[in-house]
Amino acid sequence: MPTAKTILYKQKTLSDGKHPLMLVVVNDSKVSRFSLGLKFNASEWSFEQNKLKRPRSKDHATLSRFKDLSIKINAINETAESVLEYFRSSNKPFTFKSYKEEFNKRLDPIDNSQSDDIYTYYDKLIAEMKKDNRIGTATSYTETKKALQKFHSANLSFYEIDPDFLKRFERHLRANNGTNGGISVRMRNIRAVLNSAIAEKLYRKEYYPFSKHKRDKLYQIPKTTKNPKALSLEDFDRFMSFDSNEHPHLQKDFLLAQWIYFTRGINFIDLAKLKQSNIINGRIVYKRSKTGKNENIKFTDRHKTILSYFAGDGPYLFPILSEFHQTEDQIKNRVKKCRTKFNKSMREIATIQGIDQNITSYTFRHQYASILLQKGASIDQISRNMNHDNTKVTENYLKDLGFDFEGDKLDEML
Repeated sequence: MPTAKTILYKQKTLSDGKHPLMLVVVNDSKVSRFSLGLKFNASEWSFEQNKLKRPRSKDHATLSRFKDLSIKINAINETAESVLEYFRSSNKPFTFKSYKEEFNKRLDPIDNSQSDDIYTYYDKLIAEMKKDNRIGTATSYTETKKALQKFHSANLSFYEIDPDFLKRFERHLRANNGTNGGISVRMRNIRAVLNSAIAEKLYRKEYYPFSKHKRDKLYQIPKTTKNPKALSLEDFDRFMSFDSNEHPHLQKDFLLAQWIYFTRGINFIDLAKLKQSNIINGRIVYKRSKTGKNENIKFTDRHKTILSYFAGDGPYLFPILSEFHQTEDQIKNRVKKCRTKFNKSMREIATIQGIDQNITSYTFRHQYASILLQKGASIDQISRNMNHDNTKVTENYLKDLGFDFEGDKLDEML
């Protein structure tokens, strides 16, 4: 007859010197142990009575912690015994795996009042995001949901998404011209949804299909290769020397590219939202959509020259948005459409100028940081100008462009 009990496992010492609380299950002289997520110092545990010692301190917080932990440990013991009784009374075959699964179900109950259909859960999350004006994330979730439905049109339970399902979904995406980058976005999106479902107790974490380390047999999201996002100084000079008068259909986007660069790599959505009211006392003042941080940039003669081309009657500086675009969905869709056209123009300019590198609206934010560094600006100066939280963020940002700061520091020691 199987038995189960909790013990403080002294044979294993964790990095902080404590020992894990474990459930020991014995059946037919075979033993299985699994961690319960609690750990204590040996001095906190009564090995004779096999329970947590009552602290001598009268401190309220210490006693409250003892009480909460004692209740939790008692619940573990009661659950362990109730699962044994379940197997005795049901005559179901007993295995360590089946015991652990039943134990986890009872100790950490799932909310069965809600559907386990992932599409229904996607709709809930998307609605919440739109309510919070997180339109970009909502759009990404919507696109992933549509991709899943093309692959599996019927209702899809959280529990059907196992490693094999994800591998088959990946093959489906590749068969439809999916790249590592695009597939990675879809898979990270699904992973985030499952993590959210676990947090809301709608889905059991022991069925989680994504790999947590290289040696497990779960699904691993494809890695993407980072490409340099800034142009070399030579290529950037070629880009800036582009003669838009010879290619008038590209003139507007070429001027927008210059504005982005001269405005510290302003994001395209922030560029689109700029109004006359954002120019205050010779400064361009706006709040970044991505971070919510305020930006305050000098309004230079370069900016004035570019704006003279776009002079119009509307409230916006550039002809991307209009008074028609009122809701966040309308703004997001319009910006996405114009950004796609802009990036297409950048590719055409690159081809004309003999630049063998993809250029997008985001290239110019990287370009701004890269050129400042190459022209002698300090990491601290660049960090402040780009409104990064600290210089480490800036270093990581520039590392993606190929700068080796650790190597540079070592070279300076020679």
